[in-house]
Amino acid sequence: MALIDELEPGTVLDAACGTGRYSARLAARGHHVIGVDQSDAMLAIARRKLPQATFCRGDLRSLPVDDDSVDAVVCALALVHLSDLSAALAEFRRVLRPGGRLIVSDVHPFLVLLGWQPQFPVGEEHRGFMRLHCHLPSDYVTAAGRHGLALRTLREPPLTEASALTAAAEIVPDANRAAFVGLPAVTIWAFERTAGEPRRQGRSEGRAAAGPEEGR
Repeated sequence: MALIDELEPGTVLDAACGTGRYSARLAARGHHVIGVDQSDAMLAIARRKLPQATFCRGDLRSLPVDDDSVDAVVCALALVHLSDLSAALAEFRRVLRPGGRLIVSDVHPFLVLLGWQPQFPVGEEHRGFMRLHCHLPSDYVTAAGRHGLALRTLREPPLTEASALTAAAEIVPDANRAAFVGLPAVTIWAFERTAGEPRRQGRSEGRAAAGPEEGR
């Protein structure tokens, strides 16, 4: 949130926007928001929440957004669901204007390696989970540099007692607290698109940046 609040008002892509949690924050700060997500159900909630924004169904690896059309990209806790960072970072760089900022949060690789997985109930007796992929800081730096994104800052806030929610939290709370509290929880990255680097061509027709009505 602190990095988002530093952005000057402009056009911002909320990549993997979900129900519009960060979109609402951005809109309140004076930004025109373009939200992209794969879930029609989540996008419907986001549209009701922010009718003035532009929301489109799309994939992080092939964004329905014009080249060089946004001042910033925000992507919260989504890249961890991709096995490879390269295609998404290339797309973020493509849609950013020169000097544009990219703010990304990801589940910290320490937690992924320890088996941290988001769980949810399936019926009354079963539980499911969403697969997380381990992206090391070196993976981020390498992929970002390859696609003309310069690192500006990296933050690694720790797990608190309230956020150390695992399958063991209710069963063995003391052991869970000792094992997880204080470990780095997420990586929060800020990158900037550098000028003069090669970029992919040909994604400019019929994209979301053409106007606020498109994609609603």
